Amino acid sequence: MKKAIAVVLVTTLVLTLLLGLVGCTKTINIDPKHLSSIWMRKISDDTLLSSISIPGTHDSGAYKSGLIHNLGRDQELTITQQLEVGVRFLDIRLDAQKGGLTVYHGFLNEHLSFDDVLLDCFAFLDKNPTETIIICIKQERKNSITDKVHAYIEKDASKWFLENRVPTLGEVRGKLVLFRRFADNVDFGLNLYDGFPENTSGDFNNGVKCHVQDYYNYGSKKNMDAEWVAVEECLDYSKSSAENEYVINFTSGFYYVLGFIPQIKKTAQYVHPRFIAYATEHAADCYGIVLFDFVSENLAYAVYTTNQSVNLE
Repeated sequence: MKKAIAVVLVTTLVLTLLLGLVGCTKTINIDPKHLSSIWMRKISDDTLLSSISIPGTHDSGAYKSGLIHNLGRDQELTITQQLEVGVRFLDIRLDAQKGGLTVYHGFLNEHLSFDDVLLDCFAFLDKNPTETIIICIKQERKNSITDKVHAYIEKDASKWFLENRVPTLGEVRGKLVLFRRFADNVDFGLNLYDGFPENTSGDFNNGVKCHVQDYYNYGSKKNMDAEWVAVEECLDYSKSSAENEYVINFTSGFYYVLGFIPQIKKTAQYVHPRFIAYATEHAADCYGIVLFDFVSENLAYAVYTTNQSVNLE
């Protein structure tokens, strides 16, 4: 019995040291001069959404902390806080439950309902009608989410853009734009279901040309630079991409310690300063959509200020 208790204590200590447990979500102070809640306000209405540099978050709902949840924790900010620092692309992964739709990250129930996600989004857009939010919805587990997602949309259909094309910003101000990573037998939202690359980069066209970089599992710490190389190559690609082409660049990734403990935050700590350095040298370029783990105001700011129409005075 004593041996079993000792094993549990040692395991807990190891996980604590490796994961850096945090007891709650992060408190943030938004710099008012950045105006990060309304950075889209001076971008012309006729600008295609695909030609705007947009900061986003990977696994946006995975901000719950705790011994087990820290294994898959990707964010420290809540949905509302992410939007307030400038994020305009949310990566929401859902499972169908008896009571509705719940955010999951792999096998981890994030104890965040889709209702709450939408309430946060609509509240933000009501307060900041110059903005839009791309919400990418992925089926995370085996239970089909299609019918339930459609039912949620029908409740507030006027607040969604559901066409499989690239809209102008003027068409979608104050609305959610659906990117769909579930079911190929439905006809609403931008179809990212077919052809989405798995742990690599690739192009596909389901009515809209997309280039996606999602290299996330690079095995071990010694391969960490491969993650940044993939991110940088996609940033370089975005400079010459077509105006009506979506470029989606995941800066997120991990490697394993002890063969099973993913080092998500350590990867972010490696990639983020390199991204800031890149942004400093290429401040006038279009980046497309750039997704981060553990997003911060500085990271979001580095992305959206590449839009030449963004005036923060």
